[in-house]
Order: sequence, then C-alpha cells, then structure tokens
Amino acid sequence: MLVSRWTSGSEPAVRWMVPAGSRFRRSNPSVWFVVLASLLLLLVSLSWAALTPGFRAPDEVQHLNSVVRLAEGDGWPKPGDAFVREEVIDARELSGSTQDGKRTYLPGSVNGGPDSLRFAEVPPTGVAERESLDGLDDEPTDTRSIDQMTQHPPGYYALAAVVYDAAQVGEWRYDRALFLLRALGALMIAVTVPVSCFVAARELTGLEWAGRLAAFAPLLVPQLGFVGGSVTNDAAAIAVAAVLWAALLKVLCSGPSRRRLLVLGLAVAAALWTKGTALSLIPGAFLAIPLAYRRSRGGALRDWGRPAAVSTGLVMAGAFVLGGWWWALNIVRFGSLQPAAYYTPQGAMSPLGIFEFAEIFARRIRQSFFGDIGLLEAPMPDWFTLSLLWVFLVLCGVGLLSRRRLGARLIILLGLGLTVGILFTTTYSAHLHTLNLPGLQGRYLFVLIVPLAALLAAGLVRIGRVARLSGVWLGGGVAAVGLVVALLGLGFGFRIYYVEPGRSWGDAVDLFLGWSPWSPIVIAGLLSSLVLCALALALLLGRVSALHELGSVGQPVPAPYSTDRRPLSGTDEREASAGAEPASVPAGGLRHQQN
Repeated sequence: MLVSRWTSGSEPAVRWMVPAGSRFRRSNPSVWFVVLASLLLLLVSLSWAALTPGFRAPDEVQHLNSVVRLAEGDGWPKPGDAFVREEVIDARELSGSTQDGKRTYLPGSVNGGPDSLRFAEVPPTGVAERESLDGLDDEPTDTRSIDQMTQHPPGYYALAAVVYDAAQVGEWRYDRALFLLRALGALMIAVTVPVSCFVAARELTGLEWAGRLAAFAPLLVPQLGFVGGSVTNDAAAIAVAAVLWAALLKVLCSGPSRRRLLVLGLAVAAALWTKGTALSLIPGAFLAIPLAYRRSRGGALRDWGRPAAVSTGLVMAGAFVLGGWWWALNIVRFGSLQPAAYYTPQGAMSPLGIFEFAEIFARRIRQSFFGDIGLLEAPMPDWFTLSLLWVFLVLCGVGLLSRRRLGARLIILLGLGLTVGILFTTTYSAHLHTLNLPGLQGRYLFVLIVPLAALLAAGLVRIGRVARLSGVWLGGGVAAVGLVVALLGLGFGFRIYYVEPGRSWGDAVDLFLGWSPWSPIVIAGLLSSLVLCALALALLLGRVSALHELGSVGQPVPAPYSTDRRPLSGTDEREASAGAEPASVPAGGLRHQQN
C-alpha cells in the first residue's frame, strides 16, 4: 500500500506519526480539514485582493461608493437617484484605472486598440500622493455617473459601512481602504463556503470524508477567489447562499427539527437582503420542508401534511417579514422585482436567435465562472477553463446518478435549473431589448457553489467505489489539485495585470510592487502563509493516512465520530448501515469513515 511505502512497512513508524493516546487520535480530523480549507480559500482571496489593481473588479467603483455613502449617513436613494461621489472618482484616477478620465487597459485585455492607453504605461502613484477618501473629499459633490447599486437590498453595504466607520477607514490611504473592504468579502466567503460544502456533501453522501473532499472544491474555481478579493455584494450573496444550501440539505437528509428550520428560515431571510441572484433558491427551500417531513414521518398525507404545511408557512412567513418585504415593495413601487437604475444604450448588433445566443451564453458563462478577470476583459486560457468545466460536468453528473437521497438530489437539480434558466432568460431578454450582451457573468452562479461541491464529492464517491480508491487519497488529491488550480489562476492573473508584451517579468514585478498597497515584506508574508497552509495540509493528510494504516494492519482504531446521519426511514437505515463506521478499517478497498 502507498501508506506502507511512506512508512517503509514499519508499524512503529506509523505509530510515531499518530502516537497512542494523542489528542489527534481522539479528535475529529474533519475540523482540521475544514479549517485548512477555509484558511487556504481566505489566503487565495487575499492574494487576489493584493494582486488586483484598484477598481479593476466589476462595478467596484459603485460598490465602494455605496459603502461610503451609507457610512457617511446619506441613506439608500431610489434606483437611478444615487450618483458616484467625487472622492471615489478621484481615487480611481489615483489607482491608474483611468487617466484624465479616460480608461486604461490591462496588458492582457482583449479590449482596447493599438492607440489605447495601457495600464503598464502609467507610472504608479507615489505613496505620499495616495490620499485617503476623506482627504479626497474636498468638494462634497456627486458626479453625474449613476451608482446603480441601490437597485439591490442594502444588506452587504450596511455591514461594510459599519466596518468602514468602526475602523475609520475613511482616514486610511485609498488603496488600503479598498484592500480592507476586499478582505471583508474574502472573510465572508472563507468563513461560510468550505464548512457549508462539508456539511452539504456529508449530508448528501452520508460520508464524513466526502465532506472533507467537498470543502476544498471551491479552490477549483479561480474566479471565486477573484470575486472574494474584490469589493462586491456578491460576497454576501455567496456566503449566505452557502449557509442556505447547507441548512436545506441538513433538513432534507437529517430531518426537520426546530433548530434546523430556524437556521433555514434565517438563511432565506438573509439571502433576500443580499442580491436578486439568491431569489432562485427560494423555491427549493419551500419544497424541501414538506419533502423532509414526508421522508421522516412517511405514511399517509394526514401523518405528515399538516406539520409540513405549518412549518413551511412559518419559515416562509418569517423570511418574508425579515427580508422578503424588500422585493414585494419593489413590485408595489416600481412594478418589478429589481428596477433598472439607468438606461442601457442601444447596441449595434443584430438580434440573435435563441440557439446563437445560447452558444455565446455558454462560452461567456464558462469563461467568467472559472476565470475572466479585470472588468471581464481578460479571460484565462481556454484550455484551462474548459478543463475545469469538464471536471465539474463529469463529476457532478456522476454525483446526480443515484437514487439514494433522491429528494435532496432533485432539490439540487431544481436550484441549478432555476438559477441557470433565470439567468439565460433575463440575459436573452436584455439582449433583444438592447442589442447588446449584458449580464453574461458566471459569478451570478456562485450561489450554487455548495451544491456543485456536494455533487462533485458524490461523484468522486461513486468513482472511488468502482476504482477501489481510498478516501484519503481522493481527498488529498482534490486538495492538492485545488491548490494548484488556485495558484495557476493567480499566476494567470499576474500575467494579465502586469506583463506587457515585450517587457520582462522583472518589469512586471516592479510594476506590481509599485502599485501594491503593501510593502514587499507583507506580500512575502502572504505568500509564505499560503506555503505554510499547504505544508500543514500535507502533514494532516499524512497523519490521517497513518491513522488509517493503524486500522489496516489490524490495530483497532477508535471511532471519534459517526457518519450515521440518523436515518429517518427503513430504506435509509439499510443505506446508512452500509456506510457506518467500523471499529477498525479492513485492508484494501474503499475506506469510508477513517479516510
């Protein structure tokens, strides 16, 4: 066995890696895996926050502007009545995103022409000239540039404004103020997404190690790190949607207790306060509750129908009272769920047929889901994003092909179908009205990161059983590949942002350090932290492998946790018992719980 080769077949060497009576042998390793997955995702997002030049993420000017406006007590105007403040426009000019009001183009941008001003040609603003937003606010006037973010609920902006005000960010240099708000989004995603992926995959498969595997799956989406490292309300939408999916699958697979229903209701309400992309998840939450009661109580409709109806009504009513009223008010006041904040000029395209549009839709969503950075002007290489797409399609497709916990899989399929279908319908309608291609952004699908990670893990479970692969190595493989993909994404990002054709990479490094909000020592510390987390992950995998090896050579391994998700019906009892954790793990074959 591979673990035996690591230890030269020596049982004492294995015992040295996991000493008898050690805290590690008595604890749940999954906690450490989830913590490391969260740290890695946080550090990757912070790396993007440091790497991305100022105001080079989609709508970052408007997102920052809305935070500043709320922090300074200027409220939340009607859509179309909010304008970008002068200090934000001045900060964008200092960042090199514009020069004399004209946009500059990244070295790797597909936009712009031969005569366009290149970002690499703009000398970095000196540190002494990087004023604070308060310092730039010498004339408290608004520009005529519309801040369309008031078409969204103010949830993210209110939270960011509290942080902005509490830390007195307005007095910081503009580039460090921008970095802090980027870091806030990175923290939101890192704290919620990996643990939600873990819970969702564990519930869907009944296997603890499948949850560990899923926790690292977000690293396979470089664009998620880029979005996490920018100022955007998408960060809040992704974080809350992750919790919603975890709570929903917990209710479906483990049963509808009061606490679980309360968490689900609060998650739905919080999602309604973030962004319209979360609305597509509400039907799944609505249907999940009666399905959970039907599965847990069984029998005739009279046995489960009434409590299911009452619980569903209470959860949805509570979600409406806490957050849904915002969207109802939009319908009453403006006649639409999300009113337009400005008029989109007519384009010069001819109207596309639905199949022509579908081809463009698929390509652009694929690029901007996995890697299209800057102002959606610099896609990562096609071979890179296509490879990641096929990995997700194959593994998630295999993960769907199971009758076990069919209700949960159907709810996931409903969420996927509604989210993609609504995005396609709205963007095609917008194309026909504007003769442009607005809204083709893969980040709108990041509210699906958790169910995709759960399906990916379920697919690997099935493949692992057929190929008789160890869960330790499957989990380690996903973690390693995810880290490599994340680092490759950062490498592509660096090249796109700073490597001008005809110039050396050394010039690119100088350009990056010239614009960076932090000194080279801080950047080196960030990269060193990534390396240390990778080493800690390797050590953890080695210890878990050694713990498994103790069981496989005949030593009893105490079960520190159970993967029995408390089955709720006779069918699930038989299914769960097939994956229940043994006192020791037999040699060979797929290791379920101690892997």
